[in-house]
Amino acid sequence: MKRVLVFCGPSGVGKSTILKRLFEIYPDDYSYSVSHTTRPPRKGEIHGKHYHFVEKEEMEKAIANKDFVETTQYSGNLYGTSKESIINATGEGKICILELDLKGAKSFKENKEFDVAFVFVTPPNHDTLKERLQKRKSETEEQIQNRLEIAMTEIEFVEKNPTFFDYILENTVVDESVNELDSFTSSFFFVKPNE
Repeated sequence: MKRVLVFCGPSGVGKSTILKRLFEIYPDDYSYSVSHTTRPPRKGEIHGKHYHFVEKEEMEKAIANKDFVETTQYSGNLYGTSKESIINATGEGKICILELDLKGAKSFKENKEFDVAFVFVTPPNHDTLKERLQKRKSETEEQIQNRLEIAMTEIEFVEKNPTFFDYILENTVVDESVNELDSFTSSFFFVKPNE
């Protein structure tokens, strides 16, 4: 069975930082699947490494053919994760990590072709999340408020649906979060019942 870790959480919670560190410490255990998109490449982006850049008609045909486990539309462009990219990423027994938003996680939840663990990353509290978003200095105050509102909606969903995610990871100290995540994935995928 192909193993997949679906990684979710609000913007600014530290998902990318955790995953970057995870790959530094455990390069032989984890891999990313490369998503598809219909948007044009940005400067420096490489086809097959950052994204699979495809024409809209090609991707729509593949979606209709059920070649994707999840798709979304953003700013008029399609984005999605193909079954083939997951299969490629799980080669050599690695765990494939998908960093998805809540909508993507919900659509992937229906998939029965892969052995999937769902992890949601939370901040220690609302103020810490706001502080992290402000430190990035990449958004206006209005955009930060919008992201905080989305974050509260996502956290509320998790509280109301406690069995949706297999693990809730509170990101306080990055290295501790990385160790906690690796321990969870090891027990979820490799420890058999009654062991």
